[in-house]
Amino acid sequence: MVTVKTDELKRIQGLFQAKYGEVLDPSTAMLLNEVMELKKTGCNKNERMLESIFTEIKDMKAVYKPFSTSDPKIAFLHGLGKFTWAWLSVVVIALAVIQYHQRETTKLEYIMARKIGEKYPNLVKLESLIESAKIVESNEGQFLEIQPARKKLILGNTYVVDPKTSMNDKAPAILIPLKFK
Repeated sequence: MVTVKTDELKRIQGLFQAKYGEVLDPSTAMLLNEVMELKKTGCNKNERMLESIFTEIKDMKAVYKPFSTSDPKIAFLHGLGKFTWAWLSVVVIALAVIQYHQRETTKLEYIMARKIGEKYPNLVKLESLIESAKIVESNEGQFLEIQPARKKLILGNTYVVDPKTSMNDKAPAILIPLKFK
């Protein structure tokens, strides 16, 4: 226990008597002095704790500086720049998926074209006919329509009976069946 000077005890007794009108004995004054000292040390601890909290808050404010603006364009660009890594990731993944899909689709188309070419070896020879053919659909099915050649021969569109003579105006169109319904 801390030794208390008699002047200190008398001061406490005087304060108590002035405030309440009663005289304190020295042992009660010593107990009251102890309580006051404990109160002072508790207050000092709280003050030190508050000071440390305030210094930590100041340190955090120095590290973290929030961005604020009233211009929506600047705010958008700030957010865009802040999350650039996410945007780039999304774009790269999307491009990879599109490229993979395109490669697989093209690969399937080439495989189908190769199979058709192998199945029909004369297909290359008939390419000009396929490009210029006129296909007519009716209730009976699909037909390749070929007109008579009046002035000149057009591959896949006209026909002649004799290549040295032209067809007369009354010659009918020919329908070659391609598919029946």
